[in-house]
Amino acid sequence: MAEMVDGEFERVAYGADVDVDCCAVGLGELAGGGEVVGEELLADFGYAGVDEDVVEMVEVGCCLREGGSLGLPACDVALDVQEAGGGSPPSKPIKTVTNPAPPTMSRNDRGVYIAPSGKKTFIPLENNPAIFTELIHSLGVSPQLAFYDIYSLSDPDLLALIPKPVHALIFISPADVYHRVRETDAGTKNLTYSGSGDEEPVIWFKQTIGHACGLIALLHSVCNGSARRFITPGSTLEKLLREATPLKPLQRAEVLYNSDELEKAHMAVAFKGDSVAPLAAEPNGYHFISFVQGKDGHLYELEGSWDGPIDRGAMGLGEDVMSEKALEAGVRRFVKAAEGNMEMSMIALCTKPEDE
Repeated sequence: MAEMVDGEFERVAYGADVDVDCCAVGLGELAGGGEVVGEELLADFGYAGVDEDVVEMVEVGCCLREGGSLGLPACDVALDVQEAGGGSPPSKPIKTVTNPAPPTMSRNDRGVYIAPSGKKTFIPLENNPAIFTELIHSLGVSPQLAFYDIYSLSDPDLLALIPKPVHALIFISPADVYHRVRETDAGTKNLTYSGSGDEEPVIWFKQTIGHACGLIALLHSVCNGSARRFITPGSTLEKLLREATPLKPLQRAEVLYNSDELEKAHMAVAFKGDSVAPLAAEPNGYHFISFVQGKDGHLYELEGSWDGPIDRGAMGLGEDVMSEKALEAGVRRFVKAAEGNMEMSMIALCTKPEDE
């Protein structure tokens, strides 16, 4: 149970940062895994015009880890918290918000949100190989494949820990590093790619779901290159791939957007991991980028917010995405642009060793 310190709640085990007056949120809301969002996010999701003192008192996200409802009117917080999280109501009365109730944020009990603009937003995935592995298996990828952490691009002993072959890399870049690299690329954020069909060297997905960059990177990794043959016939992923492949990028994106099975699989793992799952409403300062080998033997950089796949050049015979040539053409461009920023990370999609 959290303690009151100088009129505020102390950070609790679930990682909730609380910087509002202690009367705003019951202890049970935090103990149950609740989150508190800032004034800007409240405005983005339909709370514009709330009196400043009310915002300071309430600032409620109230996305309980098991409940997943966002957008509770301030005057209802105490009872909803008590019912959903088993906690106690605030120690002082909560001022009633007189504004009209905000638009409904929760699309369903999985915790998927719909902004006033109509855009669907997921809880972002943690960059955790166990989470990514669980998700690909639930979608229909063979248990023979799994994701593994990459701890170094140069230490032979650490590189030896990565099973072979490596089918794909997922690189997680801080936004500022990502944009520095993109400044040197010829493309734009405006969609220009129009490829479709099996004749394309890779299948590329335009991201239209908010905070689904990890999911899109995962799909790029398992739907391309040598990993594709490990997709189980008749599985959710095989059906999505069969439907999406002949389509142009925007129609292909609609297939993913409208897939209830994909949404369910994503949200089933979104609250798992070693850290607290952020709210879907929170800004995401990272980009998930997949590196795969195309049918033409070239290295491709795939990321759903760009204008299409990026061809990074031919790979050598027998090389995979962890070869020196592939790393130099791909991941190391981001490492160099990072200028010492250590917030990046990598995971590899590999064939599991027989003894694992």
